[in-house]
Formats: sequence, structure tokens, C-alpha cells
Amino acid sequence: MAEDFEKKVEHAKAILQKLLESDMTMSESIHAYEEGMKALQEAQKLLDEAVLQVETIKQKTAESST
Repeated sequence: MAEDFEKKVEHAKAILQKLLESDMTMSESIHAYEEGMKALQEAQKLLDEAVLQVETIKQKTAESST
């Protein structure tokens, strides 16, 4: 999962760099922006899932130590 998260973030960074450095048409820029936002949303979802897993582990650990 961490690898997928990192890939999504790197993909979004690459798109941002492309937007900053190239002479793209407005249509190309909008498409690139949408693609970058989708990658970031997917990365956020993976991060949220990881946080939930950690919280679940914490709860189980706390319950088993009582």
C-alpha cells in the first residue's frame, strides 16, 4: 500500500511540474489538473485507510493489555 501511495504522490508531482514548465493549451492543462487531482484523491484514500488500520491495531493492543 505504501508503494501505491508514493506512486500516486509522485505522479501528482510530475503533473504539477509539467503544468509549471510547459506550454500547454488550456484544454491540456485542465486535463492534467484533473488527472493530478485524481491521483491525490486516491493517495488520500490510501492514507485514510492506513490511519484506520493503525487505529484498529492500537485499539486491539489496548484491549488485550487490560
